[in-house]
Amino acid sequence: MNVARRGELVDVLGRLAREQNLAVVMSTHELELELALRVSDRMWLLEADRTLTCDTPAALAESGRIGAAFDRGRMRFDPRRMVFDLEAEDSRV
Repeated sequence: MNVARRGELVDVLGRLAREQNLAVVMSTHELELELALRVSDRMWLLEADRTLTCDTPAALAESGRIGAAFDRGRMRFDPRRMVFDLEAEDSRV
């Protein structure tokens, strides 16, 4: 599904959840993680050591758990902006 359609689908699911008092469970991977962080009330994060943490996206970001789970190479999670950034080549010297 292309990015525009994914966004529309998540928007519709969120609206239905609020209007109908439903829970929507969405399983996602790195590519959709930023979208999930923007629209979720709560998230489950399964870490490499099999620790399962449930909290708000903001709390998971502020605690450093999202960065610890997904930062790789030059890719770093910015908890203030809730996005992943690619560090400059020379910033890790």
